[in-house]
Formats: sequence, C-alpha cells, structure tokens
Amino acid sequence: MALMLLREAQPGDSVEPNATPRVALVFALVCLVLVALGIAVRVRNISRVQLQDLIIGRGHYGSVDAGSTSPYQSWGPVYEHSRVSFRVGGQRLSFIPEDHVGERPFKSGEVTFVIDVTGQAPYNQFTVEVVQE
Repeated sequence: MALMLLREAQPGDSVEPNATPRVALVFALVCLVLVALGIAVRVRNISRVQLQDLIIGRGHYGSVDAGSTSPYQSWGPVYEHSRVSFRVGGQRLSFIPEDHVGERPFKSGEVTFVIDVTGQAPYNQFTVEVVQE
C-alpha cells in the first residue's frame, strides 16, 4: 500500500490552491481500489454450535450461528493456514501458525473458511477447510 505524507506549504513552494483536498481524494480512491482488488473472505460454520468472537487472520467476524455463513470481508494477506480463533461453550479454541514460510497468499477472488467443531461439550477440537471459489 502506498504511503503519502503531506506537509504544509513553505515560503517559496509553488503550491496550487486547494491541492490538498485533491491529494486526499486521490489517496482515498487508491485505497478503495486496493481493497476492491483484494481477497473476499467469509466463514461457513458447519458445526452444531455457535462460534463466538470469531477471528480469521485479520478479519473479525463476531458470532456465526450453527449452519450459517458470514458475509464477506476484505483483508489480507490471506493464507490457507491463517490464524483461527473463536469461543464455543465459554472455551477459546485456536489455531495459530508459527509462520507462513513457503506458503503463498491467495492473490484474488473469494475464499471460504469452513469450520466444524467436533465432539461434544466440553468442545476442544475443530477442523478448518479452506475453499477458494
């Protein structure tokens, strides 16, 4: 992502009047394009329990009911082995990779993380399948 620093005009600078609002507008448009070109990520909960305080990578999905699918969110980079963390039955379950060495992020498109909490209460196991659509 491009980083742009703005400074106040100094004596002797040739600054066009009202240039700052246009620079800010261009910067905002560039940010919107970068988000639009990113990955759309959602979560499908195929388990029989609600997932609460759900986090996948950099996306915060809140609660996802049993058998339902969250709306898409755009964030990145998105890896097949992204961090997954949520609460179920008052217990936090997590998968936190140590690194992404040798793993390439998804470039574009839509990705669904399919989560299944297995077993019975107290829940302590889950599976994650990543589907690029």
